[in-house]
Amino acid sequence: GSLTLPLPRKFLVLVNPASGSGKARKMYDCHVHPMFELAEAQEELVVTERAGHGRELMQNIDIEELKTFTAVVIVSGDGLANEVVNGLMDRKDWETAIQTPIAVIPGGSGNALVCSLLHAAGEPFTPNSAVFAVLRGQATPIDLATVQTREKTHYCFLSLTWGLVADVDINSEKYRFMGKSRFTVSFLSSIISYPKYRARLYYLPVDDSVPPEEDGTSCLYEGDTPRAHLLPLLSDGLSEDSGWKCIAGEFITIVAVMLTHLSPDLHVAPDATVNGGVVYVSVTQGDVPRMMMIKAFSGHTGAIQMIPAKAVRIEPDVGEQARHSYMAIDGEHIEYGAVQLQVHKGLGRVLAIRTENGSAVNAGSTV
Repeated sequence: GSLTLPLPRKFLVLVNPASGSGKARKMYDCHVHPMFELAEAQEELVVTERAGHGRELMQNIDIEELKTFTAVVIVSGDGLANEVVNGLMDRKDWETAIQTPIAVIPGGSGNALVCSLLHAAGEPFTPNSAVFAVLRGQATPIDLATVQTREKTHYCFLSLTWGLVADVDINSEKYRFMGKSRFTVSFLSSIISYPKYRARLYYLPVDDSVPPEEDGTSCLYEGDTPRAHLLPLLSDGLSEDSGWKCIAGEFITIVAVMLTHLSPDLHVAPDATVNGGVVYVSVTQGDVPRMMMIKAFSGHTGAIQMIPAKAVRIEPDVGEQARHSYMAIDGEHIEYGAVQLQVHKGLGRVLAIRTENGSAVNAGSTV
């Protein structure tokens, strides 16, 4: 059918010049800006100056000004998208602010959000496809999650990782000049030492008999924050009587993911949808051989067991080993220790291409 572009579209564009070994600025100049001009889209460009700048911008922008934009377009990786989400959620008027759609043009090393959205729409993972999705995409609900540590509350759209996957992500920072091959180098270094860590993993399984809208994963508001009603205090123990399941022992890594891809090469959760209200928990226990992990990281993720859940808690043994391991949300480092996550179904908004039948990407059904 013919394409109808609701014009004029006006975008707040954030470019991170340090992203993806410096390719984000080039991506903006060569792909984003020319295509926006052709589509007669208006834009306001901000080049971020430091880590945390995107978060500050979102915390401080006037809500009426924010409402004039069709979307916040992020030319960077998942790190800046995470800053934008947390900046919007930090606000007093977060309930209104978080309705602002975000869109990502893959200018970073990790581009899981845009990759998952393009995959769901059946589009190739290319810069032009991503820009096209911004120009003709519709505001579509996306799941966000509350992540609580002992020190603070964070928000994420992609993942909570611990053990090998988080170590690879965080240690790869020192190879940032290599672009996306930094993850391969970091992975090889981790697979050589292949550390194992002890922890207790708790998860609240999805009850197939109850649609997510009715089981409370839909966002309930509690003043300053979304209500994470499934999560007890982190200092409280969890019992199987309350429906939580526990796996204790030695682990290589635990990954809780809400989108299909962790990167263009890692299609880890094929059943995930953009707003299904589910987090998929991948558990790699200590007896998994190195070769199997190498296969999984090479994209052969079929052997990985994925547990659908509504909420997750990881309690790592904070011993000697903890000094050498990391925790991360959306690939960004967070403080190490007990952590728990609850999904809020469709709390945020992204620009996503509608599928042939007119429904939003993966909205409540698998495309």
